[in-house]
Formats: sequence, structure tokens, C-alpha cells
Amino acid sequence: SSLVILVVREGNPDTILDTLDLGRKLSTKRYESDLERWQGRLNALARRVNSARRGVVMVFEGWDASGKGGAIRRITRALDARYYRVIPIAAPTDEERSYHYLWRFWRQIPRRGGQRP
Repeated sequence: SSLVILVVREGNPDTILDTLDLGRKLSTKRYESDLERWQGRLNALARRVNSARRGVVMVFEGWDASGKGGAIRRITRALDARYYRVIPIAAPTDEERSYHYLWRFWRQIPRRGGQRP
């Protein structure tokens, strides 16, 4: 299970992004130190998932140039390339629009017992 804590400023925000303090800064030294620590933790978790023969799906959704590519690079840099694949999914085609929104993603997920990347 997971715990999610949402701190909401006074008033009624339109989105969770409205609750963020965008004025906060992180020094480059602190960023690099934290990034290394979290990448190490992610690598250890990925090895545990792999040894337990479990799967994980991470979905990044956002506007163009919103930082998804950089976040994906920082995550994959910590992982063993034999055990993941990145699947870019472009804007939906007319055919894809005729299906449920998640259909484009479901098609990419291997069936139970399916081959890993």
C-alpha cells in the first residue's frame, strides 16, 4: 500500500500543480547527490522486482517539451538495459481514437509469462 499526502493551500486549487511551490530551488550539488541516491535505490528495487519475476509499467504523460524525456533518461540511466524497454507513443491515429483511450498502451504490455525485452 502507499500513502499519499496532499497539502492544499487555502482556497480550492484547480489541479494538484496549483498546490506546488514553484519558487523552490535545489542546488546543483544537492541535485546530483539526491539523484545518485535515488537512482541507486531505484536500481536496487528494479533488481528485486526482476528476481521476483514481476513486472512494472511506468507511464509518462504530458505536453510536448514538458520534461518527460529527461525524466525517462534519468530513470533508465539507473537500470540494467536488459530488463526494460521504452515505448514512445505518439498522438493517436484515427484508428486508435476509435478504441478506448488506454488501448494504445494495453497493446504494448506483454501477456502473463510473455517475453521480457
